[in-house]
Amino acid sequence: MAADVLGYRFNRLINKFRYGLFLEYLQSRLTKLGCEITPFYVIREAVDRTRLKVDEPSLEGYTCEFLDSIEMEKISAIRGDGPSLEELRSRRAKGNRCFGMRYHDEIIAFNWIDSQEISSGLFRQPLKNNEAYLFDMYTDKRFRGKNIAPYLRYRTYQVLTAEGKNCFYSISNFFNKASLKFKKKLDSKPVKFGIFFRFFRKPSRSWILKKYR
Repeated sequence: MAADVLGYRFNRLINKFRYGLFLEYLQSRLTKLGCEITPFYVIREAVDRTRLKVDEPSLEGYTCEFLDSIEMEKISAIRGDGPSLEELRSRRAKGNRCFGMRYHDEIIAFNWIDSQEISSGLFRQPLKNNEAYLFDMYTDKRFRGKNIAPYLRYRTYQVLTAEGKNCFYSISNFFNKASLKFKKKLDSKPVKFGIFFRFFRKPSRSWILKKYR
């Protein structure tokens, strides 16, 4: 049993190296000790949607759709280290929506939409009626490498555009190179660079250090 746990933790660490997330992993370990210093970008995605083209994933029989409250238990089970079922239900109660991809009746990817504010733990900002904050993109590990995440994000832009929204924001940890690479494919650019501080039990603070044109 102990060997299995050790093997699991070792594989997780190897995956962090593989996907360029080791610095973010190291940072998360410091955070658990009560010391968090996180540089981040506020990113505007799909700046020019008229030029943006994303290839469909190499799957047949998929659909992209909003996922309702009854699906939260399934979403929670997809990623064991993600938000709890209670947190997902809390998001729904606040008006956040989950837009996902279903493959043969199985949820394989999703992301979340907040139309009221940029509600990241790193930075908060109210949104206008034409704006949306996109967060918590996740693809089932079995289906990665099939262009699912970029395509699902692209479809998310489409459904939000139909609702009258034309400005899409997200937050990326400075150390999360995989996230930055993913968003670069979607004609995204940083609009702000900031840093988040929290030391032990003292109140957290965020500062915007730079704004981009």
